[in-house]
Amino acid sequence: MREVIRVRDFPQSKVQEISDATGIAFNVTIGYFNDSRHNEIKRYIPKECETVRTIDLLLVEDHYMLNERLPMTTYFIRNYKEILKACGGMNIEKQMKIYTKREDKYVVRYDRTTPLWDVMKTLWECKYFEPISYGELFTYTTDLYKQNLAPFKDLTYAPKYCVQLKKKAESKEVNKAKCKFIPEHVFFADFECSTDGFHKAFNICYDSEDGSVSESIWGQNCATEFLERLPDKSLIYFHNLSYDINFILRHMTEVKGTPIIKGSRTMQITGLYKGRAIIIKDSY
Repeated sequence: MREVIRVRDFPQSKVQEISDATGIAFNVTIGYFNDSRHNEIKRYIPKECETVRTIDLLLVEDHYMLNERLPMTTYFIRNYKEILKACGGMNIEKQMKIYTKREDKYVVRYDRTTPLWDVMKTLWECKYFEPISYGELFTYTTDLYKQNLAPFKDLTYAPKYCVQLKKKAESKEVNKAKCKFIPEHVFFADFECSTDGFHKAFNICYDSEDGSVSESIWGQNCATEFLERLPDKSLIYFHNLSYDINFILRHMTEVKGTPIIKGSRTMQITGLYKGRAIIIKDSY
């Protein structure tokens, strides 16, 4: 299915096409966290060939996943804190098999399993899920972010992260002056990227604050071309900086000062690109 499903939104009608082409039957459970809607089960059976196997799928919030049976009980999820307190010394796999309580003793059955949807629904009802934005997700998982902003613990020379000085190091006063400046040019920008596999920017649109500049740059090098066009002492606003910074940061010559991060949101980064001072801010 990974060879066929290469987009985020996959219509259910395509499942029948996969079934016909592969001889696989699919039982698709459509789950809703909203109690006002009842769960649905749709079955797709090959029309012109014998069924070679059956796969149970789960469709929740436009996401397909295998509706496998997991080695745990919903009783364990609902009573997790009490079980952990009373059976802290018990193996966690054994705790997950607890399915009831009799005479003040928890009862374990090793053959108990629960479908994935029942596990997710129970976790939702017990408020174990917390909302997360795409910006938060990419902030903590993107290698570009980690390579440039994560603290270095080993100060030995590493070619992957370090560059040799081509000129005498500037004084602290000069560095401080370049780190703090009054922006003379203000832009509003936004990246468009491919989300098929590794996220890559293929377009950036930007406008100047006074309306004199309104341009669009296409191609895999759009980020560097954008930086090349920026004049010194520029301030650029991005709608979701936590995400868009991943396409800019790798090309910056240097990050100056300490990035401003509130919670999981990147709010501001100041740096240099080929000697030009740049401030990048979130428009939030």
